Formats: sequence, C-alpha cells, structure tokens
Amino acid sequence: MMLGHDILSKAAHRLLAAAGAEAAIAHCVAQALLEADLLGHDTHGLALLAAYVDELRAGRMRGSGRAEVLREKASVALWDGHRLAGPWLVEQAMQWALERARQHGAAHVVVRRSHHIAALAAYLEAPARAGLNSSLMRGGLMPMAILVTTRVCCKQSLRAVSCRLVDSRPGTRASDLA
Repeated sequence: MMLGHDILSKAAHRLLAAAGAEAAIAHCVAQALLEADLLGHDTHGLALLAAYVDELRAGRMRGSGRAEVLREKASVALWDGHRLAGPWLVEQAMQWALERARQHGAAHVVVRRSHHIAALAAYLEAPARAGLNSSLMRGGLMPMAILVTTRVCCKQSLRAVSCRLVDSRPGTRASDLA
C-alpha cells in the first residue's frame, strides 16, 4: 500500500503532537523523518517515529522549549539543547548559521545535549539552495556541530556535506557525501 507524502506528514505530525511535541517541533521532526526516507536513509526516517514518540512520552526527548545560548560571538555559538528534539535543534541552528555566514563569510554553531537528529543529509538542501556550503557533524557523545561558509575553507573528516548548487532547476538535490 502506497501512502502519499501529505498523509504520512500529517500522521507523523499528529503522533508527535499527541506525545507532547509543540506544533512547530512536531512539524519539523515529521518533515526531517520524511526527508530521510525520500533520500533513501530508511533507518533514520519514519522507522524512528515510534521510538521518538516513546522518547517524548517518557520525557527523554523534550517537545517544547528553546535551546539555551551559552556563548555567542558574531559568527560562533555554543548552545545547550536540553534534550530537545534533534531535528528542531538542527533547523534552528542551521538558520542561525545561515544568517551569520551571509554576514561574516562563515559561521559555526555547536549544540550540546541534543536528542537524536535523524539523517544528517536531510538538512543540507537549504544551505545549498542559499548558495552556501555546509557541514553537519555528529558522532557518539560528540555535540552536534554545524559549519556554514560562503566558500570552501577547510578540510576535515565530515559526516555530511553540501555544496552550493550551480544548477538551481527544480528537483536538483544537495549531495550527501556521508
């Protein structure tokens, strides 16, 4: 049985909201899980929905609130995610980094104590479409780290990378080099 994107999105949103996630967080998490499935990362897509619902109900994932800014300079920040839903924290941190990278050429934000962030590749299209390069790193107990630049400026071992899209035709996707 094939279900459409809208049906899956609404169902995931409703389940997350019923488990205690604010509407904006439920929407963000549902979209990240669907995007992971669409990118072929089945293990980090809707397959995680039941676990996320359980985590919300048990209080191990927070479905409301905001990250705490521990330190912030012009283009560098350290946040405490207080176990908020990882996809929500990634979206918020990515928006912060995109704005700062446009102003300063590069931006780096580290978020500690984030809940699971699903598939790294699900977050790379926005910076690429904005004409920016980005990297998103997470591993084991390491905090989540996002770097956004106006040009390639460093070499490092990365988990997921996106580069500016030269071809902006509809359907063009960011590359996942994980």
